Amino acid sequence: MFILMLTILPNKPLKSNFAIPREYLAKDISHLAYIAGTQYSKISIQKLTNILRRKGFYTVEDVVNANAKHIQLISHIGDKSLKLLLDLLSEMSGEPRSVHLDRANQTIEADH
Repeated sequence: MFILMLTILPNKPLKSNFAIPREYLAKDISHLAYIAGTQYSKISIQKLTNILRRKGFYTVEDVVNANAKHIQLISHIGDKSLKLLLDLLSEMSGEPRSVHLDRANQTIEADH
């Protein structure tokens, strides 16, 4: 089994880690719920999008232009919500990866 590890640096824009198709960038962040598989809680996605919207993230492009550290510092977005967001962006990119947060090293890793 081949595993590709991707390290997401907290201070780099998320778009540098996920190749989101151009047609998704202008979509409302509620589009995250449409691309989510059944393994994701619709309630958790709704909560995440509501929090992001209240903080000025209205489109997918707004989200991917931010860095992981900025999103993680938003009130009510913890490790689970950040992981969910990164998993959904990974799904949207067409390259699904499982994301692992490493608090000790201040990195986020994803395997493929």
